[in-house]
Amino acid sequence: DAANLVVTATLPPEVLFASASQECSELDGVVSCLIDTLASGAGLQLQIIVDVPSATADGTTLSLTADVVADEADPDTNNNSATVTTLLQREADLVISITDTPDPVLAGQPLTYDLTVDNAGPSDAANLVVTATLPPEVLFAGASQECSEQDGVVSCLIETLASGAGQQLQIIVDVPSATADGTTLSLTDR
Repeated sequence: DAANLVVTATLPPEVLFASASQECSELDGVVSCLIDTLASGAGLQLQIIVDVPSATADGTTLSLTADVVADEADPDTNNNSATVTTLLQREADLVISITDTPDPVLAGQPLTYDLTVDNAGPSDAANLVVTATLPPEVLFAGASQECSEQDGVVSCLIETLASGAGQQLQIIVDVPSATADGTTLSLTDR
């Protein structure tokens, strides 16, 4: 039998400790687990749960190393340490919606498109590009500061959108007074 086992696990620096098996405690990124006795031929499973911040870079490799020692002499210390690596993948579920004001719009008047981009997570989204193709019947008049227009396409750049957050953008166009009554103006976004 093995007595007074100590299992230590060094957490990856990118994560935050959340919880662990009752035999364990955490201090400064090191989880220590104390087990009184482990019978010969027996096994024990311990669990450590960490939180990975949503802003952690895509492709980050998280590495955890655990070591075990006991009071008894160990004939093979080569298997007293284990390391596991986890590749981090970022994923952000982006949702976009548009409203127009006024609707219907009078020929010769401005029309405002309000775009809302939401990040349903679970990760923060980086380097977002929102593009909107204006109806050919209108003239670009202005947009939010994150946006620019070229050849009837408005492009908006958002550096970061946190998980659970949203961003509002606005595009203003002029509807020429000669536009035919009943014309449908369609803004295409992505």
